[in-house]
Amino acid sequence: MKPVVSPVKPDASERGIVLVAALLFVLLASVLVLMMMVSATGERTQSSNTQTARLSLYAADAGVRAQQQLLANLAKAKLDSCYTAWVAAGSQTSQPIISNPSGLFPTGTLTGANAATSANPAFSANASVSFSDAGVGSASQTYNYMFTITSSGAQSTTGQRSVQSTGSLRISATRGSFSDYLVLTDQFKMANNGTVWFTSSDQFDGRIHTNDGFKFAFQPVPGPGHAGRGERHVLQQRRLAGGRER
Repeated sequence: MKPVVSPVKPDASERGIVLVAALLFVLLASVLVLMMMVSATGERTQSSNTQTARLSLYAADAGVRAQQQLLANLAKAKLDSCYTAWVAAGSQTSQPIISNPSGLFPTGTLTGANAATSANPAFSANASVSFSDAGVGSASQTYNYMFTITSSGAQSTTGQRSVQSTGSLRISATRGSFSDYLVLTDQFKMANNGTVWFTSSDQFDGRIHTNDGFKFAFQPVPGPGHAGRGERHVLQQRRLAGGRER
């Protein structure tokens, strides 16, 4: 017969140690998983916030560019208005084209049609312009203005960035002289009142202007400076037999 060994009973102080160890292990694993989840969520939130901030900054910068273009358009409109008034007054060479440079732009912050806004990308911008200095000669006027643009860009409901840009805007008005033109005539005709044609054998490089009309046949070659900026030409385009009139 084999002897029967009775199981050893654990000490009363050691009872339940396995259960406690298992609970501690489960608790530690739960803490580690929770920390990983919090870390991953935080990184994802931080990445989303960075992307939102970047997009809102891009929107604010777009507002600055749009407002700069509005300033350029406003300056051109003001200059055209001054020129129209100067011509209506008789185009007196003794009178400046821009008679009131300090009051050319509205005072304070530009609003309404002169303020840039957009829904996509979302931005709102405004600008203020102040007179700086001038350089006035006998045939030309140059005025410098300082501008400040403030633009706010938004992305969703959490992203908001503001950008401020400063710079200078120069406006010049020049009356010019006849020496600026290669060809300047009142009536472009021959002595017997016959028609003068530019043809393919003609090449010219310079500004041209007539109060009558130029006639072109075939392919004359104008140079890069044949037309000055802001000139008003009385040239009309229509096809003719054997050539083309412009």
